[in-house]
Amino acid sequence: HGTGSMGLWVMRKRLVLMGLNNGCNTTTQPCTYTAPSVALTTATHTSPFATTTPLTRPSKRKKVPTLESWKRSAKRGLDKEKMDTQGEAKSENEGQSKVVEQQRGSEEDVGVGERDGELALDAAKKVLGRQHLRSVIGANADVKPGLYVIGTPIGNLSDITLRALVILKNASIICCEDTRTTRGMLSRYNLWKSTTSTQTPPALPQLVSYHKFSTEGKTQSILHTLDSRSRVVALVSDAGTPAISDPGTDLVRAAHAQQIPVFAVPGPSAVPAGLSVSGFPADKFVFEGFLPRKPTARLHTLQQLQTLQRTVVFFEAPHRILHSLEACISVWGPNHEAVVLRELTKIHEQVVRGTLQHLHDSVKAAGPRGEYTVVI
Repeated sequence: HGTGSMGLWVMRKRLVLMGLNNGCNTTTQPCTYTAPSVALTTATHTSPFATTTPLTRPSKRKKVPTLESWKRSAKRGLDKEKMDTQGEAKSENEGQSKVVEQQRGSEEDVGVGERDGELALDAAKKVLGRQHLRSVIGANADVKPGLYVIGTPIGNLSDITLRALVILKNASIICCEDTRTTRGMLSRYNLWKSTTSTQTPPALPQLVSYHKFSTEGKTQSILHTLDSRSRVVALVSDAGTPAISDPGTDLVRAAHAQQIPVFAVPGPSAVPAGLSVSGFPADKFVFEGFLPRKPTARLHTLQQLQTLQRTVVFFEAPHRILHSLEACISVWGPNHEAVVLRELTKIHEQVVRGTLQHLHDSVKAAGPRGEYTVVI
């Protein structure tokens, strides 16, 4: 049957066929096959046509690494390390962005964005140039001694003016409603920096609390500092323009009485902002501030305003807005047109115009939140 390996292959094939057909009749019953037991030892086969050699599996030849293979392996390792580093950096950035979003979300009701002050300065740098902006904010030659009434943003810190930054930068004393609120605002404009015990403290303005409960003695103390030392004193509120439904009227009146110069630094205010987007005539209007808290006094005030035949603007707190709108309905009627503005210049700013009854139902359905400005 051949010689060498060919004869061995033929004999193996015959043995397999004999084992498959052993005791099996394919015409009457299915053929089954029982594999013979094979000992796990090295098998040997004696053939007259071949020499007796053990049947073993040939060993695989090991590849000797070359310089090119080492370079490819090293490059794959560097690429993997780079991808891991980029993934970690991306995860870290995503984590930081989530933290910033959470911080921003916690400040939405207050309306103070973390980066609004930085965005305002960046925009000013692009328009004026970095060197010119630095010279404008740092200059104090044109800042005369006196009392400066400065308007501050009512929500969006980008609404600050460059002149306000100049005065706040060079002020010796800043009179404010809440020192914590003003300190946070100055920090966002890089006008207030906290220092450690090992650092030389910079020339920071003195923050003095001045609100509606301040005594006459504090007013005279501030004016004495102005008159005797010829300093620059800034008057700010937590939001908006001082003395307009905010503290500051007594200090300004006392400064005029003592012949102390008073300067206006215009800034944001909810009154002109509300009038500008209301669509009502603003050549003649009445600003009432906050309505009285007692229902009888509130109704009487609205009746007097209705007889003036002018556009009416007033502020209202969230826990009294529904009662005030109900009083307006009883005075002007449910079909009278009005505008309700909520959270002006802030993240959740909302301007709704319609009938008084529609505005009442809308505020009630959404739930009173934030501070309101009503224009009728």
